[in-house]
Amino acid sequence: EARRVLGDIEGLRTVVRVAQSGETGLLRAGFMSSAPFARARELYACLARDLPGVSVIWNGLTTSEQILSLRAGRIDIGLLHLPADTAGLEVRPVVRDRLVLAVHVSHPMAGLGSAPLAAFRDDGFILPPRESAPGLHDLIVATCAGAGFSPMIPHRARDMLAMISLVSIGAGVSIVPRWLTAAGFPDTRFLSIADGAPEVELALAWNPANDSPVLARALGALRAMLGKRQGGVGRPRVARGSAARGARTRPAARR
Repeated sequence: EARRVLGDIEGLRTVVRVAQSGETGLLRAGFMSSAPFARARELYACLARDLPGVSVIWNGLTTSEQILSLRAGRIDIGLLHLPADTAGLEVRPVVRDRLVLAVHVSHPMAGLGSAPLAAFRDDGFILPPRESAPGLHDLIVATCAGAGFSPMIPHRARDMLAMISLVSIGAGVSIVPRWLTAAGFPDTRFLSIADGAPEVELALAWNPANDSPVLARALGALRAMLGKRQGGVGRPRVARGSAARGARTRPAARR
């Protein structure tokens, strides 16, 4: 009986040691539907390959929902769009690319490789609700303002794949990151913005106050994977201000 008790105690010690080292446990991760068309698939594969013993629980959340969940400790790591108000979080850019126009194949501009944004002043734009991605929303509106008009927004969609879905049925035009040109939607064309377009980023984000050993192990694996790629990722940074990074505050011009 004494040997059995001692064995049980040693087994519990092993379980505790393994859990404290991050060898087993749960990683709660946030993602967006548009992420797999960037480098997210590489990140997903890295976590599955390099974290044996760890169960990754994915949560489909908008950028704003991920930021709130990271601050509240409801998820451990997120994959979200910048610009965004990430104050208090650490972020590491994964992909950086320019915004492009998404139009239906029947649009008069659909056959062009690029077009000035001002040519779309009379089109209805499909944007996310501002509360879902305020930084991206404001950046798009400010870009239109820079082209001399305030966009009409008759339709809103919670995520970018839904935005392009509406474009594909002819409901309007949209502005999305260029990496979404790989989404393969029917009856949709993507045009470069001839007069220049701002860049957006897909970034990993986590709360530096989160002392989860599983998170630490995951970050180590992701850093190693990203470090092997040159030019595709920036250095980690902690946002201290409350303003959305990269969003212009110039007031929109009236049509």
